[in-house]
Amino acid sequence: MNWMTHDLQVNGLRLRTYRAGKGPALLLAHGMTDNAMYWGQTAEDLAQDYAVYAYDVRGHGKSDRAATGYDVQTLASDMAGVIAALAIEDPLLLGHSMGAATVAQFAATHPGIARRIVLEDPPFGALYNKTLMRVVATQWRAALIAQRHMPRRALIDLRRAESPRWDAEQLALWADTKYEASPDTVGFVNAAHGSWQETVAHITCPTLLLTGDTDLGAIVTPATTQQLLALCPHAQHVHITAAGHTIRFDQYPAFIAAVAGFLAGGM
Repeated sequence: MNWMTHDLQVNGLRLRTYRAGKGPALLLAHGMTDNAMYWGQTAEDLAQDYAVYAYDVRGHGKSDRAATGYDVQTLASDMAGVIAALAIEDPLLLGHSMGAATVAQFAATHPGIARRIVLEDPPFGALYNKTLMRVVATQWRAALIAQRHMPRRALIDLRRAESPRWDAEQLALWADTKYEASPDTVGFVNAAHGSWQETVAHITCPTLLLTGDTDLGAIVTPATTQQLLALCPHAQHVHITAAGHTIRFDQYPAFIAAVAGFLAGGM
């Protein structure tokens, strides 16, 4: 991808942004400890039909480090700042994990701006169990610090053992993001996010929820899915089998077909 890069000042931080392609605006929001380049093939394919924008969230990639601000409300404020600074009108939004929670929060608190949104396995449900998440955050932070000191080949091998179906590019993308992510980004796991149910109940634009199999690491359970669909009448749901948390890496053809079809419906 021949990305055009630009640094923006948003909420007192320098955030690295990227753009490629032409057409309706589509903003991509990555997950925790990832970065904008982690969208890989998804960004490349969608840039055939859209002006694709992506950015490194605070503490990730080439953006400024920040010790705090990883609650979903602040992240949504950062997203609003990016959209305003880039003068993006009627954006389509696609987020994964932390990015999906950010997209949902932005759509709920800034009604009338996003045209359509896609949520790839948002961390609804487990993320709001604070007792569990305090333990997870400690473990995740320690793991990230250890990963940042591992040789790249060893880091790739570590991920290959956990995700044997990922190809070489996907494994390399994952490894590269870990060297750049600040350990403070794990603050997202145990930050005070409020109620995800209240958030989705305030979303007014068409919404696509993508889920995978929880036994492969996906977060959104069938019960959470049904609750979200009941609270958000604008939402539809596609379950992609044999996929874990990063659905697009596990089952890319099914993922891109669902996303492309849904986004095209908003034209």
